[in-house]
Amino acid sequence: VDIRLRLEEVDLRYQAALDFLARLDHGVLLLLSDGRVGFANQAAAAVLAPGDGLACRGGRLVAALPEEHARLDRLIGATTTRGHPSPGGETTVSRASGRAPLRVIVAPLPVATVRAGRDTPVAAAFLEDPEGARTEAARALGQTHGLTPAEQRVAELIVSGCSLPEAARRLGVSLHTVRTHAARIRHKTGAHTQTALVAMVASGAGRPRPR
Repeated sequence: VDIRLRLEEVDLRYQAALDFLARLDHGVLLLLSDGRVGFANQAAAAVLAPGDGLACRGGRLVAALPEEHARLDRLIGATTTRGHPSPGGETTVSRASGRAPLRVIVAPLPVATVRAGRDTPVAAAFLEDPEGARTEAARALGQTHGLTPAEQRVAELIVSGCSLPEAARRLGVSLHTVRTHAARIRHKTGAHTQTALVAMVASGAGRPRPR
């Protein structure tokens, strides 16, 4: 009976851990001892779904470029090795879309931190999309300052590093239209230049204060 109760307690801790990971707003993957992905939270799945530079195929993380895939595979292999794993590390994965590279951080986990089915993850991989955080901050700024949907999209592209001609190309509109939107964005937010707009988003200025 004591053993049964202990096992049930472990199962509760396991489910609580997965529930916590699932709610995080940045991508988290749990890796098994053979390098396969045992668990991916919703944020990680969203990063991997487009297959833009990084994907999950056959249960494994795959980078599109051979040299980047080899580097990622070595990092995962070294961190998930039984016995004496490496302390982990990080690498970047470029994206065909031209968006900022993804950052992948791999770190070993304490033994039996959580389980995925019958397997015990031995490492975690954290996926960071630098544009994702900036886009969310730009969206919050847009809501605060009453940007229209078209202005909002232009603001998101500007803070992600796009020039106005590149923003026009991505949106399929004229450069004149994008310049008009950019001028209205500056007027509504009080940012006199595109650099000032980026700095405003980076600092969190203009976000609604929590009540």
